[in-house]
Amino acid sequence: MKAAHLLQPQFLKTQLEMLDPKKLKIMIVMGNAALTKAILMFGLGWGGYKLDQKWGTKPWLMFLGVLIGLGLGIWYILVLANRFNKNSDS
Repeated sequence: MKAAHLLQPQFLKTQLEMLDPKKLKIMIVMGNAALTKAILMFGLGWGGYKLDQKWGTKPWLMFLGVLIGLGLGIWYILVLANRFNKNSDS
């Protein structure tokens, strides 16, 4: 199978039709949650880096920002996972 075949609209359409809509929704939401986690880590890390430059505390505030972003991102993913568990139980 050639790689160009994988990009044709008909092939993509048939692959999406084979997916269970519930599983597709979970994949999309969790993908967005992972992106949110990455943005939090980068944004808070960058903010910490800028504060490190301003206050001369390199690299402690950057590390703190990345760790806080990681913690918030994991918390967000757990909240979404619990929400999906509650919805699947009912």
